[in-house]
Amino acid sequence: MEEADRQAILDGEHALVAAQRDADRAAMERLLSPVFREIGQSGRLYARGDVLDALAATPVAGFALQPLAWIEASGDCVILLYESDVTRLQDGRPQRRRALRSSTWRREDGGWRLLFHQGTPLPPA
Repeated sequence: MEEADRQAILDGEHALVAAQRDADRAAMERLLSPVFREIGQSGRLYARGDVLDALAATPVAGFALQPLAWIEASGDCVILLYESDVTRLQDGRPQRRRALRSSTWRREDGGWRLLFHQGTPLPPA
């Protein structure tokens, strides 16, 4: 995998968080594959529309990402495994959560789009 592809995928992860923070539905629509699915930290399965509809529910106040592994499933499909440290505002108060995450990115329409995402909570640090 080319370094430019890795950087584009990392940029995509950060762009997703910015879109969540800003409740930018148009940006999310550009970044998520039409067939996107997510297994949330609760264990619930979400479709693309569920994620788009929940944008303003819990604004993101901070985000850090530490890549753990890159898996090239094919030339056009890459899995990024990483640890995240996310601070969300709930009822005006910051709630910090860490998780192990996997994001499957697929090259679609000349760019990288998120196909699947899953997060597993980690205990507080």
